[in-house]
Amino acid sequence: MRKTRASRLVVDLLQTYAKPFSLQELHDRVREQLPRTAFSTIYRVVCGICGRSVDIEDADLGFSEQRIRAATGFLVNYHSIELEGICPSCQRSGSGE
Repeated sequence: MRKTRASRLVVDLLQTYAKPFSLQELHDRVREQLPRTAFSTIYRVVCGICGRSVDIEDADLGFSEQRIRAATGFLVNYHSIELEGICPSCQRSGSGE
């Protein structure tokens, strides 16, 4: 993850609060301190069993608003990607089976 103010704030929020956030809740909390933060800045994959989350980069998803615009002519104003799976720890413990 790039070391931006928004990414550091995301990490701080995730470490501070015990309950998992939805992507929208996390974005709302980030915007309280950094109002110009784009929703597309925040991507996470969340364990559906324990709630553990990991931040991921745009490049990890192969997503590019510029490529979408070039291919379709659309200027993307908003997009949302939420990924859910089973984290390595839950996989090892057999919780995901």
